[in-house]
Amino acid sequence: VTITFDKPSPIGTNDELTMTAGLIGTGERYSWSIVNTTTQYQLTESTKSVKHTFPSKGDYTVVLEVSNDLGSVTVNKTITVIEAVTGVAISSLIDENYPYIATGTSVTFTSAVETGENYATSWSLADGVSSALTFSGSSLTHQFMASGTYTLTVTVQNSVSSGTYSMTIYVEGAVTSLAVIPDTTLAQTGQVVTITANYSIGADSLYFEW
Repeated sequence: VTITFDKPSPIGTNDELTMTAGLIGTGERYSWSIVNTTTQYQLTESTKSVKHTFPSKGDYTVVLEVSNDLGSVTVNKTITVIEAVTGVAISSLIDENYPYIATGTSVTFTSAVETGENYATSWSLADGVSSALTFSGSSLTHQFMASGTYTLTVTVQNSVSSGTYSMTIYVEGAVTSLAVIPDTTLAQTGQVVTITANYSIGADSLYFEW
C-alpha cells in the first residue's frame, strides 16, 4: 500500500491536496487521518482518494489504514505546508489617492505582506518609454529626475505562491518661482493691459487661475 499526493512538498497554506491510496486487493476499507506536532484528526471520507486543505503551516503526517476481511495495513507519508504570500502592498510617503510628486524627489518604497514566509521581493519601475528598471530587496529608494507617468510594481514570491501590487506615480516639474508681469506699468482707464505669468523653468502640467 502506498500514498501519492497530487502536489509535491512543500505546499502553501489553504492549498487543496489530493491524497490517493495505491494498492492491489479487493474489498478494501479506507481510514484516513492527519497528524502534526499538536493534534491528530480523522478525516470523514472513507474512499480511496480524498482531498484536504491545510489552513496552517507545519509538518504533517498523513496516515492511511487499509483493511479488508483478511487484515489491515497502515502506511504514512509526510507533507510540509508553508505560509503562502497574501496581501502584498507598497508603503511610502506618497498618497495613492493623489500620487503626484515633483521632479528631483527621492522616495523610499517598502513592500508589505499580510502573510508569507521565506519569500523574495523584486521591483519593476517603468515609465512607458524606456526599459523598466529592476531592483531586489524589501525596500528601494529612487530619485525621480524626469517628468512622466511611472508604474511601480512589487512582486513577492516563495516556493508555493506569489503576489504582486502596482501603483502609479505622476512626476511633474514643480513651480518654484512665480511672478506676474504686465505689459505696462502705467495705464489709462479703459486701457487693456496684458498680464503674463512668469514661472520657473521646468514646470509642466500647469493650470492657471486668475
